[in-house]
Amino acid sequence: SLYFIKWIITFNFLDGSNYWITSVYLSMLSFFGSWFLYRTIIRNFSNIRVETALALLFIPSITFWSSGVIKESLALSALYILTAYFIKWFTSSRVNKSELIIVIVVYWILWSLKYYWAAVWIVMAIPALVIKFLSSQVEWIGRHEKTGWLLLVFVTSVSISLFRPNFHLNTLLSVIVENHDAYVSISETNDVIHYYNLTPSIESVLLNSPWAWFSAWFRPTIFEVTDILKFASSMENLVLLVLFIWTLFNLKKHWLSLTYFQWSILLYVILLGTLLALSTPNLGSLSRFRIGFSPFLWLMVLVGSGVMDLPFLKKFKT
Repeated sequence: SLYFIKWIITFNFLDGSNYWITSVYLSMLSFFGSWFLYRTIIRNFSNIRVETALALLFIPSITFWSSGVIKESLALSALYILTAYFIKWFTSSRVNKSELIIVIVVYWILWSLKYYWAAVWIVMAIPALVIKFLSSQVEWIGRHEKTGWLLLVFVTSVSISLFRPNFHLNTLLSVIVENHDAYVSISETNDVIHYYNLTPSIESVLLNSPWAWFSAWFRPTIFEVTDILKFASSMENLVLLVLFIWTLFNLKKHWLSLTYFQWSILLYVILLGTLLALSTPNLGSLSRFRIGFSPFLWLMVLVGSGVMDLPFLKKFKT
């Protein structure tokens, strides 16, 4: 929060401390990031142009929670820019110095604002890039790309844990439970994700992780509506759930054929969603924090379900 205030002060010098103009600046930065990622994706994957536009530009909760004077406006823009360069490097296998400098600066911004987004992102991005660069040069990696990728994910996870006290392997579970308890203590009962005896142990966290994953992706549901905001959120979550189930049916015979690039995206949205729901059980706060992974989740289900190939929607892809 203190870091974000420094950005606000910078904008204040430009707009005479006008709240609304500062809001416009931040919203423009957020839009720039989403547009940059959109253009990068369709340049490399032109067949998913409509799905990408919907996921990055038109999902109501993502647009709402990444606009105005809020940390997520800047953080999501940074995440989008990082992902755009990741895709560019992955598809071209070339990295130039100017792009690398930009990525380092943008990653520092994201780490300063949302270090847990940044940590999970880099755990998935670095291994995928390394395997991509080495697969054509090292025969064993070329023949066992997924195995090499998994090993690098493990090594990167252990490495990133050394850069933040909250990620130290001996304190991570305690931090999750402490954050969980703090949110529960200040939240209404019907706005909280209720877990089964959550304690800082591997067994307890693993036991509660499936419910955390489901809650992060699909709650509040239509059965939990108590006000207009929850109703709007539940309608969006219902569409997401339907598309997710549709995707499962479409891919049920093809899970093993997914590439490590696709697995990187999938594990990112699963891992970040689960960790956020465990440590932030307040559904209101979680609806804001989840935009760190929900654009990629929406993109996956829109592409995986093939909904845009339906006859009455296919015309939008032409």
